Amino acid sequence: MSGERNDFLGALGRWLVDTGPRTERACDLFRGFCAWLVEQGLPLSRASMGLEILHPLVTGRQMIWSAEGVRVQTAQRGIRSENDYDTSPVRLVDETGHSFRRRLDGPQADYGILETLRLAGGTDYVIFPLPFLDQNRTAFVSFTTQAGGGFSDDAIGQLEDAIRAFSPWVERDNLRSAALDLLGTYVGPSTGRRIYEGKVERGQAEFMKAVIMMADLRGYTRYADTHPLSVVLRDLNEWFGLMVSAITGAEGEVLKFTGDGLLAVFPVTEGRVDDALAASVSAARAAVHSVTIANLERGALGDGHFQFGIGVDAGEIAYGNVGSPNRLDFTVIGPTVNRASRLVERSKTLDVPVLLSDAFASQVGPLGLRDLGQHKLRDLGQPRTLYTIA
Repeated sequence: MSGERNDFLGALGRWLVDTGPRTERACDLFRGFCAWLVEQGLPLSRASMGLEILHPLVTGRQMIWSAEGVRVQTAQRGIRSENDYDTSPVRLVDETGHSFRRRLDGPQADYGILETLRLAGGTDYVIFPLPFLDQNRTAFVSFTTQAGGGFSDDAIGQLEDAIRAFSPWVERDNLRSAALDLLGTYVGPSTGRRIYEGKVERGQAEFMKAVIMMADLRGYTRYADTHPLSVVLRDLNEWFGLMVSAITGAEGEVLKFTGDGLLAVFPVTEGRVDDALAASVSAARAAVHSVTIANLERGALGDGHFQFGIGVDAGEIAYGNVGSPNRLDFTVIGPTVNRASRLVERSKTLDVPVLLSDAFASQVGPLGLRDLGQHKLRDLGQPRTLYTIA
């Protein structure tokens, strides 16, 4: 390698060491990286970085740099775009593991994106695979120039060196994002972040005030026993989709699914008890409304209605890790959780979709609750006054 390329790599390495640790977002690091390359005299008019990601709704993220800045695009699962993977140079690079270069000195019939770049004034295009340690997912960076004659051989060599130096910093950020996305998907964003930040010891828990919401389907066991498993799975996902949308729409967090039921928490933050109480009531109302609409649509299609119960209680909980030393569950425990569970059971015999405890009702303002009188909850001693939403 020539002394000039060594100097270039040394300067880039120093820039990355100085900049990388202070940059949390990949798009910000990519913006700075492209700007640095331009400062070194590389004639870039456009650059694009694509990363395949682990997320239930999104397959990939693409960052497109130009002199105006960086814009971020996401590829939704099941939705094809005009620059689809199958019809772009990305697939060729992904499958071969080698870079690909094309001078844009004539019509580009085989790759639509290259023709688009040519018509915009592009004269040369090169794309490199990012040499991640994990080669199971697509990762690339492409560069386009509008300089007459395209990229020089020296420029191509510098870009190749730059990608090799830049790649570990991108992979570091991509792994962090994947961890947070997956944890957020499986245990909720707030809980996932707590785990990622180190809350991983058995018995490590935070004692806090919160509203607990539990919900489940009625008659699910009989339904599952009399319908094809594929239909049961479809309906269960529809039910959970309605409930999660109502809960997260009110800024609650679903901690877990248990068979046909779920457990959600509305933490009291900064001592604002009223906010958590109101949010849980809002979520319950939204759930009842959305399930009512869904039942009308299901009835029109000849499908069965969702019958369900929601139990809501408020009080102190322990929020953290329980389990064995090497197999943990991040969950909530305490009398508040137990009462919410019993409220779900009692909602069936009282034939109401939502049941709230006296401990909850004693803390709320005018939220439109209806007194149902005193009723006994299984294993919880004396009868107590229960409420539902009006």
